[in-house]
Amino acid sequence: MTLQDDTPKWVDSEAAEANDPTCSSSVDTEAVKPVPPAADDEDFEVTSSSFQAIRTLTLCARFWRWVSVAVNLMFGILSLVASSMMLFAGLTHEISGAHKMQGEAGVVIAFILLLIASGSGIYGALKFRSCFVVVPLLAYVSFSGIGLVTHNWADFVLYLLFAIPQVMLIREIRRGVYADGGQLEQLV
Repeated sequence: MTLQDDTPKWVDSEAAEANDPTCSSSVDTEAVKPVPPAADDEDFEVTSSSFQAIRTLTLCARFWRWVSVAVNLMFGILSLVASSMMLFAGLTHEISGAHKMQGEAGVVIAFILLLIASGSGIYGALKFRSCFVVVPLLAYVSFSGIGLVTHNWADFVLYLLFAIPQVMLIREIRRGVYADGGQLEQLV
């Protein structure tokens, strides 16, 4: 009477496969690694050129931002000084007639409005918000037009020069890459 092996046959078959390297059913996942695709030179050139374009645009925006701030700050200071001088002159000197008083008051109000416009331009330039930069642009264009109509060529040229940085800054802000306004501020 022989003893029978009670071990199931499937256990013996798994042990045999484990000892036989040719019959191994397990896959070594560490040995199989994905092959990285070859770098495409054309895509790399496109990426580099895009980065260069963003860098150039950022530098241009930075330049026009500080030019706009300088112009608006200078004009705001001039408006403040001029309005203060006219107000001081109106208070300390005799004013003949109500018409002259109304004229001086109108000029002071105009300078105060220009001071507000220049402040709006400074804020818009620092925060890259074109809606604020438009305010001094409209003021400068209006006064330049008045200088053209009245043949005051000095005012025409001066206000036109003041308007150019505002136009260029609005152009940089409204570029497609910086449509949301916040990205430009972070990059610059």
